[in-house]
Amino acid sequence: MIDSAGLSNREIDRITDGGLSYGRVRDIRKRTKAPVRLSEFFSLSELCGVDPIAQLKLIREEARRLDKVASAEDVESIADEIASNPEAFDLAADKESDKEAEREGGDGR
Repeated sequence: MIDSAGLSNREIDRITDGGLSYGRVRDIRKRTKAPVRLSEFFSLSELCGVDPIAQLKLIREEARRLDKVASAEDVESIADEIASNPEAFDLAADKESDKEAEREGGDGR
């Protein structure tokens, strides 16, 4: 949003009379330290000429999309782990089969 508006960190610091300092704007741009506060988001939206509500909706949609991607990657990761090391995941099933065989008299006694 800031990049699209073409505002520098110094300009934002000057326009907001230090309300959003050069260092804080730099941190927001670089996504370091604390996430942007709501008050900062609204100030930046106003400065950049962006509708904050529309922007929040876009952020929410992107967050949902990223959650779905992360969930799919988790499932793929687990499937890959099982495929690469099936004996580790068969262990519980084997123990249950052994117990069942013992109950049915599988040891010959």
